[in-house]
Amino acid sequence: MKVGTPAVTLTLDEATHVYRLNGRVLRSVTQVIGTILVPGGYNPDDFYRERGSAAHLACRLHAEGRLDESTIDENVRPYLDAYKRFLRETGFRPIQCEVSFANEAFGFAGTPDQEGNWGCLEGAWTIIDLKSGNIPSWTGIQLAGYCVGRGQEYRPKRIAVRLQSDGGFKLIEYPLRDLSRDTNVFLAALAVYNWRKANGYID
Repeated sequence: MKVGTPAVTLTLDEATHVYRLNGRVLRSVTQVIGTILVPGGYNPDDFYRERGSAAHLACRLHAEGRLDESTIDENVRPYLDAYKRFLRETGFRPIQCEVSFANEAFGFAGTPDQEGNWGCLEGAWTIIDLKSGNIPSWTGIQLAGYCVGRGQEYRPKRIAVRLQSDGGFKLIEYPLRDLSRDTNVFLAALAVYNWRKANGYID
């Protein structure tokens, strides 16, 4: 960092899921998608939201080597087991978990679930999104939004992982050839979001 350059501070209010960059409120990737691309918005009920959050936390703590398994609720354990199986069978090595970013130029932020190497320690860099329910059709757009946020040169493998209640998992990989298309969809949704907000259609 150059001497005299102001520090950049990105914060996330977990309760409201509001990002702020040096105090400036930024919309999130999922906020843009939920508002523009999903009819009626993306609003899972409280039980599934809380279960999903708990499963994500368990997977993160396991990946970071900080999980006390005695604290795992019986409703969450199958999803943790599914995550462990996913790691064993694919060789995915998580390097960073839930590391937030802000793209000041486009005015949005996000937090990918996990990023790391696919298949071996020197494997292809991969960004994954964990789901404890069905994988929505817009997940590829969501992952493309994360790629945009990381910068033009960020072109990882994009993979969605469905963790199942029976301890199994399913994968969807979004090919690199589709990244430009998915990026254009996300940026179009972002432009519409910004227009609606500027004209008072969004609070």
